[in-house]
Amino acid sequence: PRWRVGLVTAALALTILLGGIRRIADISTVLVPVMALLYLGGGLAVILGNLRRLPEAVTLMLRCAVVPEAALGGALGIVTRREALRWGVARSVFSNEAGLGSAAITAACADTEDPVKQGLISMTGVFFDTMVICSVTGLAICCSGVLGAVDASGAPVDGAALTILAFQTVLGDLGGKCIALFIVLFAFSTILGWEYQGETAFSYLT
Repeated sequence: PRWRVGLVTAALALTILLGGIRRIADISTVLVPVMALLYLGGGLAVILGNLRRLPEAVTLMLRCAVVPEAALGGALGIVTRREALRWGVARSVFSNEAGLGSAAITAACADTEDPVKQGLISMTGVFFDTMVICSVTGLAICCSGVLGAVDASGAPVDGAALTILAFQTVLGDLGGKCIALFIVLFAFSTILGWEYQGETAFSYLT
């Protein structure tokens, strides 16, 4: 039930947030690396479990990215449907917060005397989010053979549901449960981060 999930989430978030930025940092320092490593481990397990399809998957990804039809389709989508542009921006912002600019709020609060070092640390977030985690996810989906799968109603499966199907090809039911857990942890850490950023912005405005 949504209200129960919301209540538990709010209570857990409040417990952490009352401790201020130091407690948020302490929780995130443990939570983010652990969930990222577990997710990468699961994704690599799926890739290794379907290793024979890896060359085909890499070829498919590269071919779909560089063919003229891809550029033409993107251009026509932007011209004929505003939704295509909106989805493109949404995907890039969802991948990491560099395009949104909000990560700078947290970076500015870092306890450091070297701004260059802090800038390099901020850059690693973009690299791991987009280049590593997204690439592992894409390869896991393409290697597993679930790309193009449809649900019971005949609609294409996408998003988290498609990732769950990919993980289940090697990890079985455990794969689906792992993805559900990862989504919860990623979402909860996002709630903590955005609360602090919202609080900082509100404090500045008032």
